Amino acid sequence: MQVDASIHNQVADVRQFLLGLTRRSAPRNELQLKGQVDMSKPTAIQGNLKLVADSLDVTSYYDLFSGERKPEEKQPAPSNQKGSLRELAPAQSRGGKGA
Repeated sequence: MQVDASIHNQVADVRQFLLGLTRRSAPRNELQLKGQVDMSKPTAIQGNLKLVADSLDVTSYYDLFSGERKPEEKQPAPSNQKGSLRELAPAQSRGGKGA
C-alpha cells in the first residue's frame, strides 16, 4: 500500500492511494484512488474521487468473507480389498469384542 495525501483547510487531497491485492489470475491485482474531498461543511461533505484498476480479482476475499467453504475434492472410492472396514463384522469393527 502506498499513500500520498494531505489535508489543508479541511480539504483532503489524495494524490495517490495504491492498494495491491493478493494475486491469483490478474497480472496486476491493484487499485488506485485519486481525488479531493472537501470537509469544510460537516453536513455536506463533497468531493471528486477516481478509482482506477486495470483488472481486479477479489475471489479470494469473497471466499474469505462469505463464510462458505469450498467443497472438498472427492477422494477416489476405496478398492474392494479384503479386510477393509466395510467388510468387517460389527463385533470386529469395535475392537474385536464378542468374537
